[in-house]
Amino acid sequence: MNSITKIFALFCVHFVFASAMCQEIERDLKFVPTGLDRDFSQDQTSRGGVLPMSLPFLDDFAWPSFEEENIEGDHDLIRWETSPVRRTQTFSKNAPTIGVATLDGLNAGGYPYSFNGTDVHGWADILTSRQIYLEGYTSEDAVTLSFWLQGGGIGNAPDFGEDTLIVEFKSIDLTDTIWTQVWETTGILHYYDQDDNDITEEVLDLIELGESIEDEYPNYETEYYSEEEFIQVVIPIYAAEYLHSTFQFRFRNYGTKMGNADLWHIDYVFVEQGGATGNPSEEIAFSEPAYSLLKDFSAMPWTHFSELPELYMRNSLEIESNNFGIGLNNQENTGITIRHSVDGAEPNKFISESIQNVSVDVGTFTTEFLENLVDENGNSATVNFDTSISDSTALFEVSLWEEEIGYETNHFGVFDNDSIGFNQVFSNYYAYDDGTAEKAYALDAIGGQLAVRFPLAKADTLDGVLIHFTPFYENASNETFVLKVWGDDDLLPGTPGELLITSNQFHNPVYFTEGYDMFAFYPLDEPLEVSGVIHVGLIQQNIERLNIGLDKNTNANIGNLHYMLGPGSSWAASEIEGSLMLRPVLRAGGEFAVDVPELQNSELITSPYPNPTSSQLMFNASDKLVWDIFSLNGKHLAGGQTFPGVNSLDVSSLSEGMYLLQLKTKKGFEVEHHQFVIQR
Repeated sequence: MNSITKIFALFCVHFVFASAMCQEIERDLKFVPTGLDRDFSQDQTSRGGVLPMSLPFLDDFAWPSFEEENIEGDHDLIRWETSPVRRTQTFSKNAPTIGVATLDGLNAGGYPYSFNGTDVHGWADILTSRQIYLEGYTSEDAVTLSFWLQGGGIGNAPDFGEDTLIVEFKSIDLTDTIWTQVWETTGILHYYDQDDNDITEEVLDLIELGESIEDEYPNYETEYYSEEEFIQVVIPIYAAEYLHSTFQFRFRNYGTKMGNADLWHIDYVFVEQGGATGNPSEEIAFSEPAYSLLKDFSAMPWTHFSELPELYMRNSLEIESNNFGIGLNNQENTGITIRHSVDGAEPNKFISESIQNVSVDVGTFTTEFLENLVDENGNSATVNFDTSISDSTALFEVSLWEEEIGYETNHFGVFDNDSIGFNQVFSNYYAYDDGTAEKAYALDAIGGQLAVRFPLAKADTLDGVLIHFTPFYENASNETFVLKVWGDDDLLPGTPGELLITSNQFHNPVYFTEGYDMFAFYPLDEPLEVSGVIHVGLIQQNIERLNIGLDKNTNANIGNLHYMLGPGSSWAASEIEGSLMLRPVLRAGGEFAVDVPELQNSELITSPYPNPTSSQLMFNASDKLVWDIFSLNGKHLAGGQTFPGVNSLDVSSLSEGMYLLQLKTKKGFEVEHHQFVIQR
């Protein structure tokens, strides 16, 4: 029995007991914002005119309309004040148009408002429009606010009696700005009697008692905020106190403050006169994103793809769209564009001939983008990535488009609801996930193990693993795990077989607060030569849930993810749909190198200086902290404690090269990593 086995044997005294208490679970999780921080002038024009904006006001969240997303030169896109709310594309279901505003229990940094293990409810997110000019309008102009709403979607749904979404309007008196609540909904399901009285609580009591609703309320009706469908809300802006020159409206949610739960998704926000609502007469829009042109992976090493490109390319790509109109509409000028991401590269444009001028009915429909393609010269074509452009890595910009008439015909050169795009990355890792985590995956098991199957295109050297961890309720940053790699089982192909390596280095989950679904790199103790099918994963020390990101818009888990609930148990195939956000990093024809993101989540210290250094590394610490220095292959080299104020570390004994400085609070609630270089 090796040392690792001995350690975990102490934690699980009997498998029967452990298996009764352990399981694999799917959890709701946080959404990490993009973290963009750009300067812009407050007096820039906004879509609809200079501030205050004129009618109509429209945002379907297909374009970057938040202050935090402002790109230099795109001031006209800004529609909202600074907000903890973020645009998402993968959390809702059957959205009218691609992109929604999601209100949840996360702050502007993407962390839970309350992260202490105790369920806390309260007011969380606020989404406030920029100023709209309504002076001169009267009740006869019938100005209305309309929007489409969904509770939950792929994420956790709001609960009746606990979770609320409200809308407030701004009025101004002589001394103050006044916000007035004009609309609310609680939970996702309401019952009404024949006189339109809310009888939800009474009905829920009947359901709990197992009694018939019809016997008590024979003519009851429901107002259902579905987790599957969007409903439209229309609110009049008729009152005189709202019809002023700096009118604003805002959304606020009351719910859990523990993470990405109790979700409300808002789409197609529209303010216009004449009683008009967000139901355009002609509007065909994408309702879901695309993420890859590869068949089985979202990303893979370029050197592996180049071995046999046709084996890995998709031959089918169905994307869901929505005829968000009031009658039949035609798809026109629909196709796909691929451009090698280098300056001056000419894009390859393909038209899908089989779907030109196809009439589609109101509602959702799917479009096959890789069928009957022709190039710009009208010749039959297939999409492909040219392997001659590089011998190491490659990046391609892919866009899909279908031109149609909508309220906005000029979207200032950004993706609108008639076009979607993604970057096809070929680097040094394999990935099944699409890069976004809608849930979290965890094991309730002391000594629990998990392994993800990867069929390699060619023999290579495995250097480590990229993992996306996410905080939810419990802070697991002080928990430990070790990496493990298995070969494929000869007798049961597709399941983990011979153990190839167990890391001796204990790791901790690393949480990033800047960036979008960031991955932390965990190196193996030593490089491992691999070929054929490998299974890459970990073994956790304690029963606490580590919460690995789970992408719910792809489903590679089935057949590829296996878990083991402690010593003495056997491998079981995962029954949780999705794709675990764990990626093996290979040499891929180059030297060992991985872009380790610098973690700056709480500014525990100032940036180390001088950097590069020859002997002393200095920084200003905010408190008493635990520090450790690691080589880039994960070897622990030194450690100790800091004190508040200026600290100096003697690194003169280290050889030239790059290192990682890790800082943690004594209880491990916050962690930072800083890169530094020794140069002499």
